[in-house]
Amino acid sequence: MLKASIQKAGTIIKYLITPLLFSIYPAIFRYSHNIDSLSLAQLKTPLLLAVFSTVLVFIICKLALKDNIKASLGATGFLIIFWLYGLLYYGITYFIDLDHWQVMSLLLFLYVLSICFIILLHKKFSLENVNKVLFSMISVVLVFNLISIIPAEVTKYQIAAQESKYKQLPSKKSASEDYPDIYYIILDEYARFDTVKEEWGYDNSAFKKFLKEKGFFIAEGSRVRTPKTTHFMPSILNVEYKTGKHSELLQKYHDNWLFNYLHRKGYKITFLDGWQPCARHEWEFENFVYKSIYDTEVDYGNMLIERFTYLNLERSLLKPVIHRLLGGEASNLWYHGNKFFFNYIGNYPSVAEETEKPIFLFAHIMCPHLPYVFDQNGNFLDNPTNYWEYESVSQATRKSLYLEQFIYVTERITKAVNNILKTSETEPVIILTSDHGPRLSAGIEKEKQHHRVLNAVYFPGGDYTDLYDNIAPVNTLRVALNQYFDKNFKMLEDK
Repeated sequence: MLKASIQKAGTIIKYLITPLLFSIYPAIFRYSHNIDSLSLAQLKTPLLLAVFSTVLVFIICKLALKDNIKASLGATGFLIIFWLYGLLYYGITYFIDLDHWQVMSLLLFLYVLSICFIILLHKKFSLENVNKVLFSMISVVLVFNLISIIPAEVTKYQIAAQESKYKQLPSKKSASEDYPDIYYIILDEYARFDTVKEEWGYDNSAFKKFLKEKGFFIAEGSRVRTPKTTHFMPSILNVEYKTGKHSELLQKYHDNWLFNYLHRKGYKITFLDGWQPCARHEWEFENFVYKSIYDTEVDYGNMLIERFTYLNLERSLLKPVIHRLLGGEASNLWYHGNKFFFNYIGNYPSVAEETEKPIFLFAHIMCPHLPYVFDQNGNFLDNPTNYWEYESVSQATRKSLYLEQFIYVTERITKAVNNILKTSETEPVIILTSDHGPRLSAGIEKEKQHHRVLNAVYFPGGDYTDLYDNIAPVNTLRVALNQYFDKNFKMLEDK
């Protein structure tokens, strides 16, 4: 009796494996493509949902089809539609203009046809072969994803475990030293004035006029050496060009010279991090405030579930109703997170008034970089949030979406800068830059545009003697440190 029960359970598990692998694949795939921003713990709920849905669907199919192999194939087909609906939807609508309900009806109709075929096919041997082929296919793609996940997880562990190469000394700001408040704001993939004119025909001269009237110096020929955030961030934070392996660059990003230097000068450091390539890292400074874009969920109103779980459900067959069920647009991380950052920057002078220390606000905002969630008036746009999904979006559409978000970002940073200058007790240093120009993700193919960046500087007193038109962002920061901290940095090559 016991042996028969064990054999029966083993048989059921055998036929559960294929639909289970198809069910967990989307979560594994999305995790591997967002791995720098996630932790393994966030996989738990999506995987549990996958297991639950597999068991439930298999039981229903078994009751309806009265056969294990047919139930396995029937469950596999439905789970593919359910968990990969987002990808199927974008693929179908790329060629045919259909809404969600039409796509759902089409997919379910095709599913019913496949079930009818399975019922009519009496050759169990043929069904077994189909199941084996499906199992082999999903096993291979899962292995490829796991191969990419393992070294990335090892890298994250190494970064988290790495000790700082900088000696943590106490703050040493004497009463005679009068350091300025500093705002360093990175607008990711923000187009230079000539780039947005050449590629979009858009005149951004109003923003240029605003900056010049406020006393900014604009390096209109500024470029970056490599149009990659992974190179730009560690280079800026170490005030010199950094290259190397991805794991080495991340380590230089976290354990950087600039934060340590300003900490020792007595600065209160606030880091608004819209990039966050390694979620498990923590900076261990006194008077240090760290806010990742993923830490702004408290402002999401009706957000009921963790963000990665939401992403998986939102890309499933539940997509048309998930917004309404779980909080609507309030669930969109990028929409609310970036709005939170802009508000935080504009209101930050009030924080500076509450401390005797000078402040250093380092903000990296992932805008106008994709995902494109703003129109030019700041209204919510329901667009993909994963980079790979934009591959199915046409170049013209990406350009149009980028410009909408670019216009909105320009308006928000204009207001933020104006409020900083208006409400600060003493004149601050403000550096506005982009880490790279618009690239293929924004619909721009010309490589020269990828290197062109915004580089605008406000110095108290307006002494811009050492700045020049084509100065690179790394050298801009070197000039600021020379001028206000009596450093003796030499200028590096600008390209």
